[in-house]
Order: sequence, then C-alpha cells, then structure tokens
Amino acid sequence: MAGTVIDRYYVGQGEASLFQRDATGKRINGRLIGNCNDIQLSGQQKDIKHVENRTGKRLTDNKIVWEPTTTIEITFDNFSKENLAWIFDGTASATTSGTATAEVQKYAPIMQLDNFNVSAVTAKKTGAGSNWAGNTFSVTPSGLVTILTDPPAAGVVTDDPIEFAYTYGAAEQVTAFTGANREYWLSTHVINKAQNDAPFLLEVFKIKFMQNYTFSLIGADYGTLKITGEVLYDSLNAANGGYFRERMLAAA
Repeated sequence: MAGTVIDRYYVGQGEASLFQRDATGKRINGRLIGNCNDIQLSGQQKDIKHVENRTGKRLTDNKIVWEPTTTIEITFDNFSKENLAWIFDGTASATTSGTATAEVQKYAPIMQLDNFNVSAVTAKKTGAGSNWAGNTFSVTPSGLVTILTDPPAAGVVTDDPIEFAYTYGAAEQVTAFTGANREYWLSTHVINKAQNDAPFLLEVFKIKFMQNYTFSLIGADYGTLKITGEVLYDSLNAANGGYFRERMLAAA
C-alpha cells in the first residue's frame, strides 16, 4: 500500500570471505576469515564552502561536497597463519621437524633456542664432557630456557658458549612484511536475525588494507585481531557502482 512504512531491522550473523583479485577484477583464491566479531563500513567526504562578502556577515551561500572516502574495519578472532600473514603483510609457511645437535647460545639466566616445538633438550658448556643435570634448567615447548641452578655445572659463567641438542616438531610461522600488500575483494554471507534469518550479501569490490592493525596478544579474554582498509573505486566493476553493493530479499 502506498505510504506504508516497512520496517527493516538488521542483526547480522554469518561468514566473511576474502578474495584476491585478478587483472580483470574477478575473485580468485578465496578463503573464509573465520569468526568475525564486527565488520563496519564508515564514510567520509571533503567539502569546499563559498563565503559571500556582500552582507558583511560572511555567510556560506554555496557548498561543494566531493572526494567520498569509505573505510572498512574488520574485527575477528581466528588467529590462523593466513589471517596473521594478511594483517602483517607477511608470508605464512610451515616448518618441518628436525634435530639440533650443537646449537650454541651464550650462557645467561634466560636463553632462547632457535627452533620451536622443542623436546628432549640437553645442554653443556662447549668442550665439557657431560651434559647438565636435568634439574638445573627448564625448557618450554616454545624454546625458552630458564636456569634453575646457577651455575648448572662447575665453571659455567655468563657468556660462556653453551651447546644445546634437542628435537623439534613441525610448526607454522608467519614472517611480517615479507609479502605483497594486495588488493582484496570482501564478501559477507550472513543471515539477518531481525528478519527471520533472511540472507544478506555485501560485496566490497576493491580494498587496500593498511598497517594500522590491532593484535591482542595477552589478556584475560579471547584475543581479537582488527584491521582497517580503504575501499577503492573499481572501474572493472563500474556496472555495479564501483565500490560495493548489498543484496537482500525483496520486502514482502
């Protein structure tokens, strides 16, 4: 009926998918980000104002609004190596298991081994005939060595070369700032809980994410990751407006 107001409320829940783009602006190499706590689009515009000089009051009598800017902020809590590589402009990889036979570290109350996921660690001063007793030091799986008895063996002093032998298992790693700062396509495949779980699709065609991320590393609650990007004009998707579009079921 003409003049009738149809209320459309929104509470979104669902998946966010991230794609790289090919030379024609098509989606490639898609993956799911994982659990997203919040996704927000924010818009800004610049303006130029004309101030008249006739009345002596310097009134604004004209205004040009242009240079629209849209940013997107994504908060998520999936600490996968792919997500970390994405926000750090880094490279995700996997390391294989192996052994270290004579890894040298300078003696100190705290030392750090070169590998991760370590076990069966032994230590001795270079040239010594026997290993330290096991109750003189401790080692975390991440490779942190803590001296419990100082010195762990007679004649060991600060900066002495200590040889460690151990095994290490397979691990994942991310090296920051070793990857390309790509342009991405983001799609959110969600249901609207305020409209009987009706499907809702938002597509952002071209995003350049910036290195103003938040990485929640230690805390009393589930850690989160947050990244911000700028939505760029995409001439290859100009038929759909060039920036983003949303689609939902037609109102009944």
